[in-house]
Amino acid sequence: MTAAIVIGDAPFGKRLEVHAERSAVLDELHARPFTPIASPARVLLFAFQTDGEAGRADRTALEHICRAEGCELPRPGVKHHRAVVGSTMLRWEQHSEFTTYTWEIPASLEATPFEPPASTLVAVMANIPQPGPVLVAIDLHLVFQRAVDLEQVFDRSSLAAAANSDRSAIYASDFQPDAGGFVRILVLDRRLRPERAGAIVQRVLELETYRMFALLGLPAAQRLSAAVGRIEKRLSWSRA
Repeated sequence: MTAAIVIGDAPFGKRLEVHAERSAVLDELHARPFTPIASPARVLLFAFQTDGEAGRADRTALEHICRAEGCELPRPGVKHHRAVVGSTMLRWEQHSEFTTYTWEIPASLEATPFEPPASTLVAVMANIPQPGPVLVAIDLHLVFQRAVDLEQVFDRSSLAAAANSDRSAIYASDFQPDAGGFVRILVLDRRLRPERAGAIVQRVLELETYRMFALLGLPAAQRLSAAVGRIEKRLSWSRA
């Protein structure tokens, strides 16, 4: 990793000093590689807020599940693990403040988006001790391009949709929980290879997960805003 970023032509370009942790942050991005996903598929993600003790207990619970299912155990110290559990693929990831369980489930070519309900697809989660309060629950449905009226699938007032850079996929969501508590994201596969589909799905899941955790401090800030305003007024009076 370079110690500086150069702007302009060498050798006279300006060298920008980089943050001491930049390398570690960039390495973290590549520590969890993309995995191919074939269309169509359902991907369900649960993100639980965990501290150190809860994280250790959750890792022990994961090892019990792997033993019971006869699948490979996570290696000591690793922060992510993939295993086949029943008919689904589980991707487990442990972060500093939260733990995720992501389930990749094959889907029918003829399936209506988000049918059957997500809550019926991962009964195995009922056997996993909840490691902490759940903040994120996502139901992502990856389907081949078809005539889908997004306004019939999502709430029109908060619908957001976009295409990726080469327009090989379209993704849409209204960011509202369904009856089961899942935020639904639809990805229309126009001409995706499995490797590309896996990369897009992982990034979309990460964006929604980090969006939720980034906003976690907002309710507390809103509750404290009136008190902060009064303190600021008293400080301004004391300086007058």
